[in-house]
Amino acid sequence: MITRLEHIDCPEKKQAFGAKAKQFTSDFIFQQNARVVSKGKKDRWGRLIAVLYNEQGKSLNKAIVENGLGMHFKRFSSDMSYDKLEAKARRKKTGMWSDPNIIEPWTYRKKR
Repeated sequence: MITRLEHIDCPEKKQAFGAKAKQFTSDFIFQQNARVVSKGKKDRWGRLIAVLYNEQGKSLNKAIVENGLGMHFKRFSSDMSYDKLEAKARRKKTGMWSDPNIIEPWTYRKKR
């Protein structure tokens, strides 16, 4: 099943931190039964929009933002817990926030 992670947007593969975000995601759920929680909505490409949890019950979506490997996608999410995690990562200059010239994934995609 192809899933779009709800509440967040990650850097594209060719963008700074894109490969790190992909590797983090793989490591987070590797050889685990991930739990998929969705309201049944799909994006325009037919991907199920969901929050993924590993076997320890930790949210992949939140872990990505917390580790500075994704941003709160405010355009499609009003869950302010993601905003708080992003603000904390920004303050600590974690992950992508260590780059003073970071470009939002949605801006990067528009330019391509």
